[in-house]
Amino acid sequence: MRILGFLETPLVNALNFGVKKQLFFDVFRRVTLGGQVTAEQMEARIKEAFPEGDVVVFDLTGGQDHFEVRIATPQFAGKSRIQQHQEVMKLFNEELKTGEVHALAIKTLVKD
Repeated sequence: MRILGFLETPLVNALNFGVKKQLFFDVFRRVTLGGQVTAEQMEARIKEAFPEGDVVVFDLTGGQDHFEVRIATPQFAGKSRIQQHQEVMKLFNEELKTGEVHALAIKTLVKD
């Protein structure tokens, strides 16, 4: 299989020098899928789902794949922490499945 020409030589060389195969797949995915989700995009998506909430998103590594989200909203009232986290995770289901978001730490609070 031929990879995008301008990436082929550097990536093959990197693999030949023992760089993990994951590097190859991360770069290929970013090029073919058009990039990664940003903290700002994540924040906007969460605010859309929880309009009464206070939301903060941190890019933990600067690589746009490890995030921490903090959400305080009255919409979490009466829900267990697991249910709260499930609601947040389903917003990023596709990105979590593809690996575009590799790690997602979630902190939730019920806002009065």
